[in-house]
This record gives sequence, C-alpha cells and structure tokens, in this order.
Amino acid sequence: MRVLLRILPLAVLAAALTACGSSSSSKLAKGDVAVVGTTHITQPQLDHEIAIVIANLKANKHAVPSAGSAGYKSEVIDASVQQLVFSAEVRAIAAQLKVTVSDSLVRSDITKFIKQSYQGKVAKYTAALKKFGLTGQDVFDNVQLSELEKAIGRKLAAETRSTTRPPWPTTTVISRPTPFPRIRARWTTSWSIPRPPPTRICRS
Repeated sequence: MRVLLRILPLAVLAAALTACGSSSSSKLAKGDVAVVGTTHITQPQLDHEIAIVIANLKANKHAVPSAGSAGYKSEVIDASVQQLVFSAEVRAIAAQLKVTVSDSLVRSDITKFIKQSYQGKVAKYTAALKKFGLTGQDVFDNVQLSELEKAIGRKLAAETRSTTRPPWPTTTVISRPTPFPRIRARWTTSWSIPRPPPTRICRS
C-alpha cells in the first residue's frame, strides 16, 4: 500500500514566507530542530517523523540510505524536517484565516477509508499502520491537515470571485507515503494569502 499526502502548493507558501531568522519568530530552544512562528518542532518529533520515512521506504521496498550519508540527509532528515515545518505552516495559515475542521469530520474520513480500502476490517488497517510506522494519532493529524487544506482552498477561492489577479506560477506538490489516497490540487488563481509565520531551522 503506497499512497500520498498533499499539502498546500509550495509556490503559494513560498510567495508569502518570511525569511528564516526574522526577529518576529520565536527563538530556538534547547532540543528544537525548527520553530515556525511560535510552534516549536522538537527532536523527538523529528525522530518520530524519521521513523515514519524509514518505515515507508522499507514498506515500498526502497533502499534506506546509510546513516550519515548525503542521501540519508536529503531523503530522510531534510524530508522529515520539511514535512514538519510545512505542516506547522499550513496550520498557522488556517489559524490566521480562522479555518477549522471538526473532529467528527476527520473520524468520518478515516472510517470511510477503512471501509473502502480494508473492507471495514480494523485489524487489517491496524496492521497497515504498523507496516508504515504510523500511529492512530499520526493518521488523525494527517487527515485533519488534508481537510484544513481543502477548507483553506475553499475560503481563498471565495475571495477571488470579486478580485482578478495574475495566476501563481507552477503548482508544486509535497508528498510522502501515508495510508490515505493522494489528493491533488492545481490552483491557478492568485489569492490574498495570509503570511506564514517566520521559520527558524537548526542547522547541525
């Protein structure tokens, strides 16, 4: 089973992203690997994300780069940091737009997926989570993030009905294996995007 998670188009985020190191962001605390606005991404969070990436590589029969190698840094560490940072940025944008999704909607999405992909057999679904290195909370967070993205898209699209602006450049999709279907979006209209919070990343 190999499916992917989409997050907001990189072109949209990059256009609004403040340069790393802005004085308005929180300072890196001991044990932080990155700070997105006031959201601290910690080493344990990164370790968990790395474990997910490695589990996905193994589940899809891909070679795991040797620890310490350039490939390990780019394919495992950097990819994990990027996933955590962009997830935090998406949630920050949702907060600025006052966009929320209900827990019941997220749980409904998960239930539908289990019915569609595992014939409603929770045991098979649980085994798949273990294979891909995911917890129930990981799944909930991923589905919630996807629903937030769709809600953000709907709200931003509504703003364009009374405004005409030039289109954004190419849409980019950031993805990694998760136990959920890939959702693609090609947004071609420029919206009034809230500015993502400044990000600081610890460079080791």
